[in-house]
Amino acid sequence: MGYTPDQLEKFFSRNDSYHSIKEEYKYIFNYDNGDVVIDGGAWIGDSALVHSMNVGEDGLVIAIECDPKSLAALRNGFDDIGNVKILDRALWSDTVIKDFYIDTDWTNSHTLLKDFISVRNNFHKVKIKTISIDSLIKRLKLDRVNHIQLNIEGAEVEALIGANEVIDKFKPDIRVSCHIINDELTTDDVINVLYNYGYHLIIVNDFVIYGSFNKDDINRNYMYWKDGNIVWNDKDEL
Repeated sequence: MGYTPDQLEKFFSRNDSYHSIKEEYKYIFNYDNGDVVIDGGAWIGDSALVHSMNVGEDGLVIAIECDPKSLAALRNGFDDIGNVKILDRALWSDTVIKDFYIDTDWTNSHTLLKDFISVRNNFHKVKIKTISIDSLIKRLKLDRVNHIQLNIEGAEVEALIGANEVIDKFKPDIRVSCHIINDELTTDDVINVLYNYGYHLIIVNDFVIYGSFNKDDINRNYMYWKDGNIVWNDKDEL
């Protein structure tokens, strides 16, 4: 049994973080009706709902999640939401079978990377299927990708490497949450990959990276984040 968008929003609104991402995503992504969004690491659907409510009936949100419990909640909640497609996979640079570490202490910190900061002794390991963004878009035969949002617990660099064709063809804007692997943030590696693709970037608090090929988007979003701990890096200045 699925739920309506209003019912889902009422549920997610109990958490202050939902209001924060709702405000941020609506501003930074500057959605149009009919947009296609890749939501990597959809968890139980808070970000997917924000995307869904902003792209309209003609749009599409591809909500990608591989943790079994989160996936079950995602499917249960979004069964009747027509513009959300749920995919049981983990994003990676290619399509393989990999170990997936499920943290028994944190419900949203499961990872493909054993060296992810939250994975210590309290985890169990399962096998899951991965997919690259390039392979995913070919499989779905999509003719556009407008936005990519990644919060995938350390796999962000590999996922970006696997999005080469999609980025080259569709030039989506992108928001990446960075994580700590081997006691170091993935931020520098994500920046390097995105700069090599040609993105202009904003880096916020070392953990969040927003990229666009459109300098007007960068200028607009700089104003959104200007009161935070922001570093505004343009690729031409490096």
